[in-house]
Amino acid sequence: KVTRASDVYSLGALLWAIGFGPKSAASWSAVPRSFQERWVVECSAPEWFRQVVERCLADDPASRPKAAEVLQALLHDGNGLV
Repeated sequence: KVTRASDVYSLGALLWAIGFGPKSAASWSAVPRSFQERWVVECSAPEWFRQVVERCLADDPASRPKAAEVLQALLHDGNGLV
């Protein structure tokens, strides 16, 4: 079912790929392929960015932030994400 929370999860997956994803095409086999696999967030980006991504990828849809909160966090280096 497509919901706002699933959209935020998709945004988190995109942010994960930008911030933490494999840097070469050959490494993309390591990318999670199903919802059952855990996303691994290595800390090569700022801590606030890691936290934003982890919140977007929360297992519980009710725990995910609203898209507007994610935008504010991205615009303000993590400030404003509750």
